[in-house]
Amino acid sequence: MPRSPGGPPDGESALRRVHNVFAPRSADGRDYTRTSPVCPASGHWTFQARLTFADGVVEHDSYDMPCGG
Repeated sequence: MPRSPGGPPDGESALRRVHNVFAPRSADGRDYTRTSPVCPASGHWTFQARLTFADGVVEHDSYDMPCGG
């Protein structure tokens, strides 16, 4: 993500929340990326992210999203 103007102290903006929405993808008429039709025994899907900041700090995060019902 390119740098954008913002406030003090460094004149840059900081993201506070990211909401990703991905359109359906297919290849040769078949689903390309999807979750399994069965919820894992844990009861949640786990998503991982690696975030790199302007000062070079790298943060690894993991998020759980409930599934099943």
